[in-house]
Amino acid sequence: MKRQGLRFFLTLFFLILLSPAPRAGEKIVFGEIGLIFDNLLSPSECFRRYHTLLLGADYAGFALSLQYNWLDEVEGPVSTHTLTPWVLALDYRFDQDRNLKFKYHYLVDVFDDSQSRDWERVEYVHFFNQEEKFYPGFKIGLDNFNEPGAFEAYLGLLLAYRLSPKIACQLKYDWLTSIDDALTNPERDPLTLAVRYRFNPGVSILFEYNHMFASSGEEIDRWLRTGLTYRW
Repeated sequence: MKRQGLRFFLTLFFLILLSPAPRAGEKIVFGEIGLIFDNLLSPSECFRRYHTLLLGADYAGFALSLQYNWLDEVEGPVSTHTLTPWVLALDYRFDQDRNLKFKYHYLVDVFDDSQSRDWERVEYVHFFNQEEKFYPGFKIGLDNFNEPGAFEAYLGLLLAYRLSPKIACQLKYDWLTSIDDALTNPERDPLTLAVRYRFNPGVSILFEYNHMFASSGEEIDRWLRTGLTYRW
């Protein structure tokens, strides 16, 4: 069943790529390359590095994307590739403030294939007046992260403030990225403070602090993040 679903999304993805070209001025194919550094502060200090690559296509209000992530655990001068999180996503955008997302996550454990796993997620995202300097947002969704076939609901909240056309600040609750979804149990109430600076429409740098509540004492509790992203 998993392979059938993956084949369906991949077939749809390539059909969009091979479909007739859009009208002049419209962009159908997009991509993103990112390099992300995490300084893990608790329960022990260590370092983590991501290489991310995303390729997608827009067509008739839909966006289909495939994201590949390469995770390195870094100890001193030695880095080890440990996990490969994949994310296949289908988005439908109602307008600039509202969209519906379907995501399929597949996490590959490089050293122990028995620990590889997959899960699905569907979520509705809604922002309010993003053209304003200050705006809120929320997302509601279902996923089966904890148990296959058993979907659970979640709620994410966001407050954003645009200091300038290039600088934006965000305070987020339960609003982790796709790479964090692959590694962190969302039930632990994540709180995120983020600042993003855009050099131009395609290049940006991110500074972020994440704090996980409901700590188990064994999982990652806090981390600092720096990320550089190029999008076209």
